[in-house]
Amino acid sequence: MLRVTSLCRALAQATEAGLPPQPPAEVAAAELTRALQRNKYPLLAVATHAPAWLADAGVFRASLAAEREWYATQRREYGLVRDAWLSAGVACLMIKSAGSYPSFPHTSDNIDVLVRPEHGPAARDVLRRLGYVELRNVEEPQKHLFRAFHGGRCVSAIHVHERVAWFVGFFDDDALWARRRRASDDPLVDVPAPEDTILINLAHACYENKLLRLSEVARLRHALRDCAGALDWAYMERVAASRGWLDGLAFMLRLYADLEAALFDAPLLPAAVVERCADALRRVDFAARRLAALRAAPAVDLPLDLSYSFCKRLYYRKILADPARARRERWCDVGLTLLWGLKLKSGLRPQPGMVVALSGPDGSGKTAHAEALVAALRLCEIKADYVWTRGGSTGLAALAGRVWRRLAAPPRPGPLGTRRGGDAEISSDCRVAVSPRPCVPASAAPGGDAAPPADHLARRRRRLGHPLVRFLWAWLVAADQVGTHTLRAGLPALLGRVVVADRYAYDAAVEMDASLPPEARWSRLAIAALLRLMPRPHLAYVLDVAPEAARARKPDEVWHADLEAERHAYRALAERFGLRVLSTAGPFAASDDILIREVVMAYMADFETWLNALFLGNPGQKNVPDPAWARGGAPWRGA
Repeated sequence: MLRVTSLCRALAQATEAGLPPQPPAEVAAAELTRALQRNKYPLLAVATHAPAWLADAGVFRASLAAEREWYATQRREYGLVRDAWLSAGVACLMIKSAGSYPSFPHTSDNIDVLVRPEHGPAARDVLRRLGYVELRNVEEPQKHLFRAFHGGRCVSAIHVHERVAWFVGFFDDDALWARRRRASDDPLVDVPAPEDTILINLAHACYENKLLRLSEVARLRHALRDCAGALDWAYMERVAASRGWLDGLAFMLRLYADLEAALFDAPLLPAAVVERCADALRRVDFAARRLAALRAAPAVDLPLDLSYSFCKRLYYRKILADPARARRERWCDVGLTLLWGLKLKSGLRPQPGMVVALSGPDGSGKTAHAEALVAALRLCEIKADYVWTRGGSTGLAALAGRVWRRLAAPPRPGPLGTRRGGDAEISSDCRVAVSPRPCVPASAAPGGDAAPPADHLARRRRRLGHPLVRFLWAWLVAADQVGTHTLRAGLPALLGRVVVADRYAYDAAVEMDASLPPEARWSRLAIAALLRLMPRPHLAYVLDVAPEAARARKPDEVWHADLEAERHAYRALAERFGLRVLSTAGPFAASDDILIREVVMAYMADFETWLNALFLGNPGQKNVPDPAWARGGAPWRGA
């Protein structure tokens, strides 16, 4: 018999309104809350009957509020998808839900939805039209993961299954469709029959996760109670035997029987079923030994580690025993799953490189958009880096600028007898260098309004008045920018990183041009060299915003250029080099959603690498690509 921890017993009590009015010994509200979340059990279900010591705890209340918000967000997004699918004639089934409250599986990493194989392409097209991005880097055979982003945050993750499988098949999917039913608590959710719920959750825990969670235990118990002892056990045994995993089903049911007896006062699994499972395990020595080892443990907890090696042994035993596959197909399945497994366990995540450049005037939102894009890429399991540069503010040019200011600035007494430079100097980054005194908005400056941008430009050009000074300065900044972007963006992209550049050489070119007087012909050759020699980004954006909007976003900024002229300069560069102009005049989410979708879809359009090919792990080696991917990333722009 299994022994369980006091926390594990409290978890079981929380699923069935069995928590005592006072905290159990050795179990605190915060600890119980975190354990429920580790087990992916919905706090919404616990909240309906939580005693005061749990319901009033700060951790539980905060976690419950966050979960409610996430539940509402996901369910709203799924409702839009489901309606669009039904309009396109696509039926859907939530394969892991048992129909217990809340039947919408919002605590899962993603919403696992089954569609018929012939409806797969249509289902995926609907998701793309709704703004979802398809993550081809995590594709499995007949399984496609989609995410939707809003305001830099993922608001929905839907995993579209065309069969219930974990690289290899486990079920008769036609029977799943024929037996499906509507959840009693949610009109949006169609769920499998109780027998199929038990099969799916046990198979997923053993063969996919190698981990048994409280959420799966609760779903099984709900299915057992829902049928009041009228479950078709012969059907379940027949399904498992037809795909070669009857021994795995027997092990998981026998383990569940021990857990149920240890956790609940009234076990629901019939004794006859338990005995049949025990008899089956007597013929599978390694499974019987694993069960004995769990029973011998001082105490087990949930989630329960089923042992990776043990579950893999069951997995390959299932593949080789699958009567639905010919002998040659079984050995092909062994080879493919071994290759994919080796790739996953080795930690290899080969991916193509990419440089995404975000340019535009100050106040256009470059940093906010770049940081949100990097976060979205990382959530999509893409290795991504954020890089910020500015002509003259980074690298050797910044060092030279500091030396120049130190040597050129005439000293003057400071307020405490120290000596420092003047009020404003030209910095190597093309901006006005303000003295260490606190910066005040132009409207609050003593003695009237601050000098207009034209005065700043004139002052800057005077400091670059000598032809030799501006010639050396321009070529130093250009050379530094080429080297910086090569080392920090181009080289990492060649090594398979995605680099999101907050400012790029285009920004340096605009600021250099604004700093040079019209007659500085030889100095302007440095700008032409910079634009020719810099590493070309794979995707480049100009974030466009009206000058008045930029000033409103940064009211304390000491503007260093004529913003209207700067805006025209960026647009001219965009037209010349084919940069994508993205308006950021509206709310942040409006432009950020477009940016994330375009970048991720363009990246996924060509997600093929030679190292993935060695493991037969490229998207095109796992699934026949949709015709949409032949169009590349461009069609997704502005859709």
